[in-house]
Amino acid sequence: PALAFRDDLNTGIFSSAADTFDISTGGTGRISVTTGGMSINDNSDDFDVRIEGNGNDNLVRIDAGNDRVGIGLSAPTSLLHVKDASGSADAVLTIESESASDAILLLDTSNGTGATADVRFAVDGTTKGKISFLNSGSTAGDMVFSVNDDTEKMRLASDGDLGVGISSALTSKIHAVGASQRDTPHYIFEATAST
Repeated sequence: PALAFRDDLNTGIFSSAADTFDISTGGTGRISVTTGGMSINDNSDDFDVRIEGNGNDNLVRIDAGNDRVGIGLSAPTSLLHVKDASGSADAVLTIESESASDAILLLDTSNGTGATADVRFAVDGTTKGKISFLNSGSTAGDMVFSVNDDTEKMRLASDGDLGVGISSALTSKIHAVGASQRDTPHYIFEATAST
């Protein structure tokens, strides 16, 4: 660097190009600021970034070595990992729109190869239930609802048929199958008002 420390000559500031301000440590550029913006870790090194909050050492953590982002934790285990580290509040993800615009959570997967778009419900890291949109084969377009340690219990087929306790060969608009006398299919239609 052009400006370094006497006892650490490979750490300091320099300019790698016109209208550019750079910061280096260990002889490697870490931060670069130009008139068009700022880049961090432009050399694609294993260089983590941490932003502290008021009471949270890892308000935002960018894990460069694993290409992950954590909010509220130091070691994210997925592409984006959000956690309330205090243990005293709900972990809430809010998507908000204004002026008659939609708020959308989009799950987009590739076409074919058995990929599904899932919303999973877990307890201590173990999936207990999920809602899956199937994306290949004869069941492409079906939506599957699983509960009870991730066991399929209901399926809405792509043609609009609904299966309860059965996952294929639906023979009517609503097709329910029970495994025991207690599970004998029942259809209850109840009016909550007199009109």
